Amino acid sequence: MRQERAERSPMEKKSWGWYALFGALYFAQGCSGALVNATLLYVMYRSGWTESMGGGFLAVAMLPWTWKIVLAPVVDRWKATTSLGSKPGWILLSTLVAVACLVALSLVGSWFTGVLLFVVLHNVARSVQDIAVDGWAVEICGREKSRPTQAAMRVGSALGGLAGGGGAMYLLAVMPWPAVCVIAAAVCGWAVIVPLLLLAKSGWRPSAEVVSGEASASVRWRDFFGVFRGVAPFALIVAALLIHIPEGITGPIVYKWFIGLGYDDAHVAWITSWGSVAKICGALAIGGVTAWMARKPTRSRLMMVDAHVSEKSSRKSEWLFATAIVAKCFGYIAIWVFSGLWRLDWFVFVMVVYTSFMDVVVVVLFRATVMEFCKKKVAATQFAVYMAVMNIGIVWTSWFGGQLSKILSTAELFFLSGLACFLVLIPLVIGFYCSREY
Repeated sequence: MRQERAERSPMEKKSWGWYALFGALYFAQGCSGALVNATLLYVMYRSGWTESMGGGFLAVAMLPWTWKIVLAPVVDRWKATTSLGSKPGWILLSTLVAVACLVALSLVGSWFTGVLLFVVLHNVARSVQDIAVDGWAVEICGREKSRPTQAAMRVGSALGGLAGGGGAMYLLAVMPWPAVCVIAAAVCGWAVIVPLLLLAKSGWRPSAEVVSGEASASVRWRDFFGVFRGVAPFALIVAALLIHIPEGITGPIVYKWFIGLGYDDAHVAWITSWGSVAKICGALAIGGVTAWMARKPTRSRLMMVDAHVSEKSSRKSEWLFATAIVAKCFGYIAIWVFSGLWRLDWFVFVMVVYTSFMDVVVVVLFRATVMEFCKKKVAATQFAVYMAVMNIGIVWTSWFGGQLSKILSTAELFFLSGLACFLVLIPLVIGFYCSREY
C-alpha cells in the first residue's frame, strides 16, 4: 500500500483543472439529486402527499445507493471503454440513463408508482456514476490532494443542489414541472459531457498501469472487501452507518416544516438556495483549511501509514473532525431548544445556513478519510462499500423519520437528530486509537 501511495499523481500538475472536472461531475449528481429527492418531494407534497408517503418515497428512492456493494465490482472489473479509460466510460453511460429518466419524470405527473419507478431508475444510474467518479478520483489523486478534491466535489454538489433545489423552485414559479425536468436533464447532461470532451481534447490519457489494471484478472474478489480488515477500517464502516442519521430523520419533514410555517414557493426557494450557498461556503472553507494542512505532514492516526508523521500533527486532523461533528450536533439541538423562535424568519434562516454548512464540512472530512484507505486497483468498490453503508443509514432513518413524524413533533425530531450525531464519535474515537494496527 505504501508503494501505491508513493506513486506520482496526475494532479501534481494542473490540479485546479482536475478540481474543476470533478466539481462539474458532482454538479450533475447534485443537480439531478436535489431535483428528484427534494424539489420533487416538495411538488408532491403540494399535490397531497403525506409525511408518511414522503418518508416511504425517500426510503425506497435511496435504495439504489445501498446497492453500490453489488454494482461497484462491475465498474472495477468490466470496461466501458473510452479514450479516457474505463471509469469515464461508465460515467457517460450512466449520465445518459439518468437524463432519460428525468425526461420520463416530466411525463408521469403525480402518479406515485410512476414517479417512484423513474426516480429509482435515475438513482441507479447516478449510483453507478458516483461509483465511477469516486473510483476515478482515487486513481487520479495523491494523498495530498484527497481533501481538496473532496472539497471540490462538495462545492460542485452544492452548486448542483442550488440549481436543482432553489433554482428549480424559482423556475416552478414561472413554468410547469415537466418543463423544469427537461431543463434539468439538459443541464446535467452538458455538465458531464462538456468537461470530459475538453479533457479528451487536451490529449490526456490514463497511464498504462491504470489501463492494464482495469478488468484485470489480478483483481481478486477478496480485495474488494479489504475495508473490513482491521479495527480502524471497520470503525469507519460503523461511522458511515451513523453519520447521516440527522439528515435521514429530518429529510421527510423539513419541507412540511416550511409549509407549516406558512412559507410560499418563493420563500421556500429563497431559504433552500441559501442552504445550498452555505454548503458551497462550507466546502470552500474546509477545502482551504485542508489544502493548507496538506502543505505539512498533518495526518490523522486513522490515516497514518508513514512513520515520520508525528503524533502531535496527527491529532490536528482528529480534533478537526471531532469538533465538526460536535458543532453539527449543537445545530440540530438548537432548533429544538429555540423552537419558540420558529416564526422569526431570521432564526430559521440562520439554522438552515448553519446546519447546511456543518453537514458538508463533516461529509468532506469523512469522505477524504475513506479515500485514504482505498487501494487503487479496487478503488471504486472499496470506496463504494463505505458510501453504500452510509446510504443504508439514510434509507432506514428516512423510513424511521417518516414513522416517527406520526408520534413526535417536529421539534422533538430535530432534538433526536442532534443526539444521534454524538453516536458517530464512538466509532471514530475507537478508530483513532486502534489505527496503528492498520
